[in-house]
Amino acid sequence: MAVGDHRFNRVTVITWRYLFLTSKDIFDSLHFHHVSNTCNREDYRLNSSEKRHRQSEKRRVHNHMIKSRVRTGVKKFLQTVQAGDKSSAETSFSTVIKLIDSAASKGVYTRNTVARTKSRLHKKLNSLAS
Repeated sequence: MAVGDHRFNRVTVITWRYLFLTSKDIFDSLHFHHVSNTCNREDYRLNSSEKRHRQSEKRRVHNHMIKSRVRTGVKKFLQTVQAGDKSSAETSFSTVIKLIDSAASKGVYTRNTVARTKSRLHKKLNSLAS
């Protein structure tokens, strides 16, 4: 390719522009600059990969938020179990189960992971009763 070829310049501009940025910077400033008015297959590939990256980054942040809520709920439940308070442990257990089930319905956790986690938490609640 010649140095004046627009496709070559566009690819190198995009590559070097995002080389030293973090993923958040890329997510915030991701857009495509057209050097010429002609469209070729390369434009579509680059645009679709940028869009896919934006979507995956958005999903990652959303899933991280949901997982964080579940982990916080589990920690609170384990603290109440360790304290030995059965009534508050039961209310905390129902809250955690609701959080885990909603995360599973959103596809954050697989059903086997949900079943295993709920079973382990239920065992801890039952051990408090005996």
